Amino acid sequence: VELTDEIQEVLCHADVIYSNYWELSWLGYKGLDASAVVRQWYEHGAKLVCDIDIDDLDSELYRGFIPYTYFLFMNSIGYEKLCAHKERKAAVFQLLGNSLRALIATIGEGGCLVYEQGREIHIPALQVDVVDVTGAGDTFGSTFVWFYEKSGDLELAAHFATYAAARAITQVGARAGASGLEAVFSFISTYGGDVEQYRSAIR
Repeated sequence: VELTDEIQEVLCHADVIYSNYWELSWLGYKGLDASAVVRQWYEHGAKLVCDIDIDDLDSELYRGFIPYTYFLFMNSIGYEKLCAHKERKAAVFQLLGNSLRALIATIGEGGCLVYEQGREIHIPALQVDVVDVTGAGDTFGSTFVWFYEKSGDLELAAHFATYAAARAITQVGARAGASGLEAVFSFISTYGGDVEQYRSAIR
């Protein structure tokens, strides 16, 4: 996929770009390969957020994206692949540094794990009646990024995203997570959470 000057300009000046490595791998721009395209975004200050889902990072091309990635999301399958041949924390902390601010692994009923340099945060899952898990990962990732951009707090962002994703899986359809802020606040209140701490963090 050859990017036009106009599209590359927009992407270079974006605040956040949310994608995955497979889709990025198809990009080109004026003879530049995908990694060089992404590097231009990084050099202009755009924050690249990628969700690799079940993919692994064995590909040289995929690993070429890591230095320009701000947040890296994966699910339990991707996380197991990452840690398959190394001690868990060693595998994760080896990736952190340069621009990679945090690695976030969603592990289903186990909640989520958030890693930043020298720190591991575990956020337990909420116990809800599951109706449809379609879109839960996208709800979690997009909510996490939005809340972090507003608050600068990784741990609160993970908690808030956990509430948003838990709410989404109690309903049918991939768009159940596109609910709006007040709906998530109401859900947090129902489950005994402190809504005010989240409101205060994003003011």
